[in-house]
Amino acid sequence: MIVSVVIPTYNSEKTLEKCLKSIGEQTYGNIEIIAVDKFSEDETVEIAKSYGARVIQDYGERTRAKNIGLKISALTFIGCIAYLFYDWRKEKGDRWAEEVERKAKSFLGKVYKR
Repeated sequence: MIVSVVIPTYNSEKTLEKCLKSIGEQTYGNIEIIAVDKFSEDETVEIAKSYGARVIQDYGERTRAKNIGLKISALTFIGCIAYLFYDWRKEKGDRWAEEVERKAKSFLGKVYKR
């Protein structure tokens, strides 16, 4: 199973690297990163690419950016971790992707499956 992480960005150079480092520290290895960027004027795109993220640029707001990312992703299950990412990671450690997969498999009837 591929876990797709969609990150809406706009002039996010001050926070994006911390996010991408955290994703890179996960023990689950089958992760794709998609940054949907609103044409940032700083180093956001370069930082995202340096971590292997696929970068798509679009003028839409966060909801549109998330939808674009989901449409082009390779993921099988769709879940939402979004806004509490750092707090949730502190609780689950470096195995959050494995936890998402476990929970998705246990709720197959309740999780959107592509």
